[in-house]
Formats: sequence, structure tokens, C-alpha cells
Amino acid sequence: MCSIVQEVSEIIVEHLWTESVSKYMPESSDDFEKKILDMEELWQFNCCWAAADGCHIPLKCPPGCLEACKEHHNFKNFYSIVLMRMVDSHYIFVWGSCGYPGNSHDTTIFRYTELWNSILRQAASNNRQIYR
Repeated sequence: MCSIVQEVSEIIVEHLWTESVSKYMPESSDDFEKKILDMEELWQFNCCWAAADGCHIPLKCPPGCLEACKEHHNFKNFYSIVLMRMVDSHYIFVWGSCGYPGNSHDTTIFRYTELWNSILRQAASNNRQIYR
């Protein structure tokens, strides 16, 4: 069952990611401004263009002794991996990442993603400070 879920997940990402998720990621200042305005108008969140959160996907205790069990045991008292995602004001996925151990905090996960690294590179190229 695990190998089937893994295979299906990889095929979904491979064939649907571009047309279903990444095409909604803002690419220009105008795109970001539009998403920010939408978030303010629809949800009263100022200076925000998307909402991020993690979701725990249950799994059996993974092999790898006690350390693997500790890493995947979450605060909800079951074993999981975390799906971190961002949605815009219209509930459209604009970004996602999956596979982090269940005991990982959302901010820790986000700081290990390529999206975070891209933000840091862009800030550095514009000589801006990112507050951590």
C-alpha cells in the first residue's frame, strides 16, 4: 500500500503540479499586489498574499528504530508526515511541500524549503533584510 501511495503521489505531482499549483504563484509585483488586495478585501488580512499551514498525514510508525519513531510522532499523538501548503484568498493552492517528519514545526519546515531560499536570495539581491 505504501508503495502505491508513493507512486500515485509522484505521478500526480509530476503531471499536475504545473497546471494546478505553480501557475498560480505570483511572478510580478503586480501579481503580488493583486493577491494582497484580494486578501485584504475578502479576509481582512493586511499585507498578506497567501495563508500557509501544515497538515499531518497519518502513517504507521516508520522503520528506523526509536529515532525515526520520535521524529514522526506529532503533538496530536500519532505518526505522520507534514504537508505544508499555501493558499491564496480564493482557496487556490499556490505552493506546497510534503514529506517532513510529523514533529516538525511549520516555521522550521518553511525555512528548509526552496521557496524560503528563493525569498532570501531575492531579498539579498535587493539589499533588504529579512527578519527571522
